Amino acid sequence: LGSNQLSELRAETRTLADVLAIFRRSVGLLDEVDLLLHPLRSELNWPHGERKPIHFAPLRWQLPFHLLDGVLYPTSRQCTAAWHEGPEAQQLLGQLSEAVAEG
Repeated sequence: LGSNQLSELRAETRTLADVLAIFRRSVGLLDEVDLLLHPLRSELNWPHGERKPIHFAPLRWQLPFHLLDGVLYPTSRQCTAAWHEGPEAQQLLGQLSEAVAEG
């Protein structure tokens, strides 16, 4: 290897080491779990033991939608669920809209 090639390889190695250091400090968010956990393309995951209710179900699935509704309502004036029809929700959404309008 020539000196030019060696210096290029060293630079690539330093870059790779930097990327690996970033990965070691990071958290991976996995999307498309249905593809990642596909039974014919990846490790099989079999539940075992007795069936137990999931903590905070179904609120744990509804909460992110409520939060997104609160953030997006001031610009779209739409909500994903019927919860916004109540008087308390209307008051809160109005306050959020005013706060967003004020900046």
